[in-house]
Amino acid sequence: MKILLWMAALLAAALPGSAAAPAWAITNARVVTGPEKTIERGVIVLRNGLIEAVGESVAIPADARVFDANGITVYPGLIDGATHYGFPAAARTTSTTPAESTPAPASPSRTTAATTPEDIAAPHRYLRPKAAGINADVAAAARMTLPNEPDARRNQGFTTVLAVPRDGHWQGTSALVNLAGTSLPEAVVAAPVAMHVSLSTAGFGRTRSYPTSLMGAIAALRQSLINAQQYREALKLYEQSGRRGLVRPAFDRASAALLPVLDGTIPVVFTADTEEEIRRVLRFADEFRLRPIIAGGREAWKAAEELKARDIPVLVRASLTARMTGIAPDAEAPRTATETREAEANPGLLEKAGVRFALVSADWERPSDFFTRVRYAIDRGLSRAAALRAVTLGPAEILGAGQQLGTIEPDKIANLTLLDGPLFEPRTRVKATVIDGQFYYPTATPPQRGVASAAKPAAAAPEARKPPGPTPDDPTPSAPAEVATVDDGTSTARKPPVPEPAPKDLVIRNATILTVTNGTIENGSVWVQDGKIRAVGRTVSAPEDAKVIDGSGRFVMPGIIDSHSHAAIDGGVNESGPSVTAQVRVSDVLDPQDVNLYRHAAGGTTTLNILHGSANAIGGQNATVKVKYGRRVEDLLFPGVPRGIKMALGENPKRSNFTPGSRYPATRMGVENVIRESFKAAREYAREWATYREPAGRGEKVMAPEQNLTLETLADVLAGKVLVHAHCYRADEISMLLDLADEFGFRIRSLQHVLEGYKVAEKIRRHGAGASTFADMWGYKMEAFDGTPYNAALLVRAGVRTAINSDSSERARRLYQDAAKAMKYGGISENEAMRLITTEPAWMLGIEKRVGAIEPGMDADLAVFNAHPFSPYARVEMTIVDGQVVFDRERDLKHRVPWKESLEPEPQAPPAAPGPIPTSEESAQ
Repeated sequence: MKILLWMAALLAAALPGSAAAPAWAITNARVVTGPEKTIERGVIVLRNGLIEAVGESVAIPADARVFDANGITVYPGLIDGATHYGFPAAARTTSTTPAESTPAPASPSRTTAATTPEDIAAPHRYLRPKAAGINADVAAAARMTLPNEPDARRNQGFTTVLAVPRDGHWQGTSALVNLAGTSLPEAVVAAPVAMHVSLSTAGFGRTRSYPTSLMGAIAALRQSLINAQQYREALKLYEQSGRRGLVRPAFDRASAALLPVLDGTIPVVFTADTEEEIRRVLRFADEFRLRPIIAGGREAWKAAEELKARDIPVLVRASLTARMTGIAPDAEAPRTATETREAEANPGLLEKAGVRFALVSADWERPSDFFTRVRYAIDRGLSRAAALRAVTLGPAEILGAGQQLGTIEPDKIANLTLLDGPLFEPRTRVKATVIDGQFYYPTATPPQRGVASAAKPAAAAPEARKPPGPTPDDPTPSAPAEVATVDDGTSTARKPPVPEPAPKDLVIRNATILTVTNGTIENGSVWVQDGKIRAVGRTVSAPEDAKVIDGSGRFVMPGIIDSHSHAAIDGGVNESGPSVTAQVRVSDVLDPQDVNLYRHAAGGTTTLNILHGSANAIGGQNATVKVKYGRRVEDLLFPGVPRGIKMALGENPKRSNFTPGSRYPATRMGVENVIRESFKAAREYAREWATYREPAGRGEKVMAPEQNLTLETLADVLAGKVLVHAHCYRADEISMLLDLADEFGFRIRSLQHVLEGYKVAEKIRRHGAGASTFADMWGYKMEAFDGTPYNAALLVRAGVRTAINSDSSERARRLYQDAAKAMKYGGISENEAMRLITTEPAWMLGIEKRVGAIEPGMDADLAVFNAHPFSPYARVEMTIVDGQVVFDRERDLKHRVPWKESLEPEPQAPPAAPGPIPTSEESAQ
């Protein structure tokens, strides 16, 4: 027994952090205790893996071994707040989302969860698709594998990293890990730290599994959180019942892992780089009241005001310009000189805005360049104090470890970085790192005779380039630059001018007013007040201070409405995994920076019906938007508009251009069956919920039915709450869909394309559907073979509400010409042709009381032409949305700049690492 106790005592004395462990005293050091405080000549005492004391005149314990740090600067141990440390790298893929009309051909090796005989026998399984990438239950502290060799980051002065699981949309929870120790219990500082989310589209389109698009990924995340909410409620109800009388809820690993996320116990780190990506994840976080942290944040400065107001921190990737996928980088895509300048200025602008941020490597392939890029940021306006905070106390506080790490204070973990000079100087080298009170060196030189000896510094590597400083011609950006010079020096990429603010009162005088619903007014005027049409006529009584637009010789028509568009969709038009994707929403993935919005406005288009693609028998939910380029998504979305959904018939949903059997259905009969089975399931779903919501009167506790976003949306279709827009070509399929809708008691609001609509026009009229067709496209594939440019006129003559659509960001710029074609092909009147792009598509979208005509009380969405819109010489001079001029041809021409060569090339990768000296071990790698 005595022998065992003696051996235990020896073992305890040898272990780091044990009570019997000897102390270390670092003396004669310049000690930077934190971002704002420095001791020019101080002492640090370490014991049991903690900082025991720090100061100018600290007594050295008698049992302490001494490290003479004369000439050395000691910093808090550097922290990398985003890595895949402990998780092996995976091969990269490239995003290749197939287009709606030309899907990428599938290879025989492509497989999905919907290709088995079981799936074909039970096609309703697509109503409950099992999403890939829901890895919320993966915990880094349990799954990671410590590398056998010292991590390269330690040679750069880092002592602690955040280890993030690599795969999935829900990637799992991270762990804060010290870069020392031979086992996870020794290495892990804190876990779980945060849940991590990646909305990366890398690899989308290369598989038919769900999700295959950005909108699908968001829908999958949303459904998983709803599942977790229901799981939480079921557990609560089960406990309240005394665990009697109710079936015990089945354990759900993913839902159980998401409960701390829903409760706000741990934050959620969302990877997002662009301004819109950041705002997108914040909207999603708000939907479920999550605690968001942004990782990547290349354009975080553009959202700095909101980030500051909401105290949302950012983990800024130190490479500055590369896009992040997950947390690892995507390929270093070429950037314009302006984009590079903006990215390098980003940390400094966040500092000035008061946004909390950290600088992280995010598994950058060139960690030795970390501090070089930080120096670029310093040159662009980041203070050195803020840069130091961004690699020490900043990440510690953001990741909830500010009481343990980030500064040199008593009782904190003894993690230190020892340098031979100031941290961000090019020639500074790492002399040692201290982790949990243990010394580690860039070389294999061990400490001798109780004193840690610093390695001899090697020759300093030269800087790759001196970061360009601000000049009068190249200021640090404080607002998005409108002109960006591309790297090849051949052209400039021009951004549209920012529109002037909308005046309270606006008057267009002396113009020809095409009201559509109340005839034409010669030499008329339109008075707009607060974004609404206040009055229209030959004279209007507008205030004297109203802004006046001279309409002499000009024609004013209602803003054009495009009833079929795919503009401004980010991350894929189709969620092509399952054959029914009613759960996905186009509104989740709108990109207000899509320049097509501006080009549509230049064509007089003011409203778009942005539809999901046609890869599915039942696709996703649409977004009806006002054409306001560069505004926030909230400003784009048409307020109060009815929800809509896309359905599709024919070649696209049966996947004619894919390998047979790649997904059910594979025939037109199968498409009908999918739609029928889906609505049968939705009808039953609605009944279950109606029964559950009925007053029971029995006093018994009942578990709620499953909440399924797919079936919930289809149930709303049956209830008339969601408008149906159906992609179709052939008359037989059009007839089938109308019959099926009548069978289930809902209405098709618009038949899209409907090229053979003229064959069944009377049936379409009786059903009450609208027809949104092309002006003159036909014969481009077999199911379009019987199309005709007379289709629109024949449908109008049959009494069908008819519209002309674009389905193209190019045709959307000249829909007024396409509408005029119906006068040539069929002889309809001028006013009937005008209705094809105004009142009729407005009715199809349920917004006919707001737009589509020039009447008092309607939205001030107007298009001003230099001639009659149907003239071959007509062009749009001005487009107005909600009383704001969003396109002005004269202003646009003045804003344009000539082609010019790049004045500042993209910085190249340095030939040698200008940071700390690599060890021979790292050099071998």
